[in-house]
Amino acid sequence: MAPDFRRWIIEAYGEIYGRPHLDKKEQALIVILSLVTQGAHTQLATHIKRGMNAGLTKEQVEECIIQCLPYNGFPRVQQALTILKEIIEE
Repeated sequence: MAPDFRRWIIEAYGEIYGRPHLDKKEQALIVILSLVTQGAHTQLATHIKRGMNAGLTKEQVEECIIQCLPYNGFPRVQQALTILKEIIEE
């Protein structure tokens, strides 16, 4: 379905992630925060894995998610922590 959509995603990510001012771990933390804030849990697992592959620790990802609590509420943070737990247990 929608073959152009995948190409657009790849092109956009390549352009954005190719910028030189943040390292891969910093970029990953920002994306994780953004996805938690949006409640975009479908995409969250992919980006948590990407961040951990870039060198983020479980504790760093967990803290990143917890920092969203005052701004996003318990349901979104709890769901994000559940996703992190599932990834760790894989």
